[in-house]
Amino acid sequence: MSDRPIFRPGFAAILALAAVSAAALGLALYMRYWVVEPAVVGLACDAGSMTTICVVRRTFIGIFVWYGFGGAALVATALALLRPSNLLIGAALIFGLIGVVNYNTQLSALALALLPLVLARPAPEREFQPE
Repeated sequence: MSDRPIFRPGFAAILALAAVSAAALGLALYMRYWVVEPAVVGLACDAGSMTTICVVRRTFIGIFVWYGFGGAALVATALALLRPSNLLIGAALIFGLIGVVNYNTQLSALALALLPLVLARPAPEREFQPE
């Protein structure tokens, strides 16, 4: 058993993670319901329109067709399990929430389900400890 303390994000980090999660959820909902799903946008983009919305839509669809959001969430969660950090937790939350809302449910849900295990890991050791 390790005598290192358990990893716990501070209060400011928890607030930042909540804000980042809310922003990711808002972005995911916007992309799904106002860019990807509307038939009008799809027909305009399929007709050859090269607007910014169509380029973003094609890129976004290409990412979720290849399970990019779920895969990124799973990789970020695995790295956070190996070495806990607020940055990796934030990345896993962002990609996981975007993936769950936008059709990458299998890998994203797995990543989000494993994410609380990060809080059971020992905190990483400091690399430099002054004397």
